Order: sequence, then C-alpha cells, then structure tokens
Amino acid sequence: MQTANTEQCLQAFIYEAFHSLGLRESLFLLFKTLHEHIPADRIVCGMIDRNAGIRTILAEYDSGGNFSSEPSRDRIQKLLPVSKLMDMITDKEKGISIVDDTLADTAMAERLRDSQETHRSSLTLILHFPHNDDLCLCLNMLSLQAHCYAQSHADILAAFKSPLERFLSDNILIPEESLLLYDDDFKKQSPVRLIQRCKGLAQALRMAKSAAGHDTTILITGESGTGKELMADAIQSMSKRAGAPFIKINCGAIPEGLVDSALFGHERGSFTGATSTHAGFFEQAQGGTILLDEVGELPPNIQVRLLRVLENQVINRIGSRRPIRVNVRILAATNKDLAAMVRKGVFREDLWYRLKTLTISIPPLARRLEDIPVLAEYFYNMYVDRLELHNAPALSRGFLMELESHPWPGNVRELRSAIERSLLLCSSLGYRKLKLIEEESGSYDSGKLPARRGRPRKSQLNAETIREALLKAGGRIQGENGAAAILGCSPATVRTRMKALGLTRKELAADGNGAR
Repeated sequence: MQTANTEQCLQAFIYEAFHSLGLRESLFLLFKTLHEHIPADRIVCGMIDRNAGIRTILAEYDSGGNFSSEPSRDRIQKLLPVSKLMDMITDKEKGISIVDDTLADTAMAERLRDSQETHRSSLTLILHFPHNDDLCLCLNMLSLQAHCYAQSHADILAAFKSPLERFLSDNILIPEESLLLYDDDFKKQSPVRLIQRCKGLAQALRMAKSAAGHDTTILITGESGTGKELMADAIQSMSKRAGAPFIKINCGAIPEGLVDSALFGHERGSFTGATSTHAGFFEQAQGGTILLDEVGELPPNIQVRLLRVLENQVINRIGSRRPIRVNVRILAATNKDLAAMVRKGVFREDLWYRLKTLTISIPPLARRLEDIPVLAEYFYNMYVDRLELHNAPALSRGFLMELESHPWPGNVRELRSAIERSLLLCSSLGYRKLKLIEEESGSYDSGKLPARRGRPRKSQLNAETIREALLKAGGRIQGENGAAAILGCSPATVRTRMKALGLTRKELAADGNGAR
C-alpha cells in the first residue's frame, strides 16, 4: 500500500473511530482496517499486567470477520514470560516485534502448544498506558503461515501507535468502558439506575421509558455536560435493541470532508485514497441504534442525506448508486438551539421537524440541585476506588452543602472534575473531611476556600431572606418566578431550609399570601 494512501486511510480511521466511537466499536473498526492491509488469520488485543503476570484478552477478530469483545484472562507466564516478551521487541522506539516462525524457538513452541495456540508467525505492537507503567496493551497479528510479516507490515502497524496511545489516554478511565480493561469495578450502577436516583430527571426518564420500547426518533437536548449521552445509554438499555450495536458519533469531531464517508460509507476507488470499500456508521449499526451527538454540527449536504435515512431508512455509499436499506433507530443530541438555527437558515426545517418527533430535555444541574448528593456519592465512590485512596477524607454533609451552593455552569461534567480534584488535594493535605477546592486561575488555593459566586449558601438562606423571596413570588416556591428561582436554588432546598428554620405555612400566610 502506498504511503500517501496509508496516511489518508489512517487519518480517516482516527477521526471515524477515535473521535466518534466507544472502545468496543473502535477495536472492531481497528481490526477490520488492519485486516484489509496486513495478512492475518487472527487479531488479538490483550492487556498485560506486568506485576501480576496476567493477560486480559479484550477482543479478538478472525479472517472471517467474526469479532468478540468478551474479556477473558490467563496467566501470561504459561504463554510467554513478560521479560521474554519485552526482550522480543525488535524496534524499541516503535514497540514492534516480528516472530518469523514460532517452531524455531523450542520453549515458545511448547508454551504455544500448552495454550492451544496454532499460529506460526506474529506481528505485535506494544502500547503503553500513560497513567500506569505496570500495564501495557499488546496488539497481535497472527498467521498460520511462517515468515508472513515483512517490515512494510510493521510500518503500517506502527503508524497506529501514537493515535492509539492518545486514545487510551483519553478513554482508559471512562467508567462505562473500564469493564473491558479490567474488572467491572466502576460500572456499579447502570445508566437507568443512576438516572432513577436523580429526582430532577424524573420527567425526562418517564418520557424515555414510554418511548424506549418503540423505534421513535428521539432528540435529547440540554447544556453541555448535563448527561445527554447518559440518557441515550438509558434509552438504549431499556429498548428492544439493547443487545444490538449502539454506535455513538460526535458529529462535531469529524472533519467536514470525511462526514459523508464516515456516516454512509464509500466504494473502492470512489475518491483518492479509497483503496477498499468501507461500510459507514449506519451500516455498522444495522439492527441497532445510532446516536448523533452534536447533530447541529452536521453540514447542509449531510442534513439532506440524513433526512432521507429518517424518511426511507435507505443510504447510498459514496461512489455507488445502489441503495442500501438499513434498520437503525436514530437518537440525536444537541446543546444548541436548533429552532434558532432553523430561523437563521443554517439547519434544515424539515430535518428539525423529523428529529423532534419526541424531545427529551435534560435540565441544567443548577435547576436540579437535589440530584447533587446522589451524583456526589456516585463520583466519590468511583474516584476513591479508581485512585486507590484507602484513607480518603469522608464525604461530609458540609461538603454536600458546598456543592449545592455552587452554580455549576459546566453541569455534571464540572461536578465530576471538582470531586476528583477535591479528593486528590484533600487526601494529599491530610484532611479528615472532604472540602470543595476550586481551581482559580490555573492554581489551587489549598488553604482558605474561595467564596462562591452567583448562588447563596444554605447558611445565607435565613428566615428573612426566604420570607422576602416568597413575598416577591406571591407565595410560590417553585416555578419560573417562584422563590427558589429568585434565591437561585432548588425548591427542595427552600423547603428543607424552611423546615430547618421552623418556618410554617401558617406563619408565612400571616406575612403575605402563603407558600404553595
């Protein structure tokens, strides 16, 4: 394969897989792409814990296109000593090893027979984890034929090393994907269970449940970081397509020139660098669900093609006139005002109407502060396990009150980062109880905590403040012009504070109109 074509193929792969898909889907597309350019009877991706001497096989792919991503473990000493494995890396910089004939090494041949491996030659790429020197990932191209791999094959495989390691750096600690990389340590709550515990999402969850069993197109809206993808996960897990492919695409992360090929595929020779036929995301999601995240970022020509898929469930690969029928449920998500984009003429009105068959809106975290304790507990437990903080400071009520008094413009994503930061810094400072430590101008103030802005603390919600807000609101606690909105906190916080202060409806009714 020519170098120019290799680079174009690699660029397309990076954007299609690493920026758009989850770990399983990325591994599948990686194996498929490699198999098109490097001969192999079997491709195996495994994680090695050098200290424990354990290999976890994450995924496998054979020459028939069969893919498996069910993790399985073995002790790698039975297969190959770790020291031997590292010594075999012939290109230390690229992390590449070529074994021409396994039968030529008597010790290796015996180990392979014990493990029932049958390959005669192998091409191996070693990937390193940025946060853990004890772990490495082995990508093995295995052939039943001896002397199958040349330096040209190693060069192609080496081209994937840097982007793959960057991908691992970005995704290795995502809890939803961690079950592939170790045990199911962090996936302690399914998306449905976590959302069920969030009272502020009750209405959105009811709508999701009612529509999950059907193939209705759903548009999920909300600010960045509110949990739109989590809601999509919940919809998928409750649907009749739960066991089918679920492909997530960040429409804003794919370069405009690659969107058409990424979504709908292309035929061999349809453009420069198209050295083979490529099935797009819609074909890969056949029988399952596709999530178009940041759907407002799609260019106009792709909007037209997407509308056709919604209307007719038919796609056309680039370079082909043959229509391909797909059976795919479409979920879309956006943090933009699509109605305003329609008025400006940058988003098609007919596509907007088709997408918003059912719209589920995720409220910002500032409007559902009652969910903060639930989310805080979830992230606290997750990071205590992940960071191995055996003497972690306790999750105190005072810390939760600090969280509830914060405006959280970054929503749940910002909350998650704040808890991780506070756990790390409070642990290193020896605090017995967790405190909220904010990042100010790129540095941390580990002493006096900075004052909150934009939202009152609970201690500031005294009887006089609450009475004044209720009088302004005509006695209403909740609603757009209610006392909670005036005070900048949740209705539940107002009611809790009223109870703590001993304020009764009877007393407030004597001062004004009463509270509802």
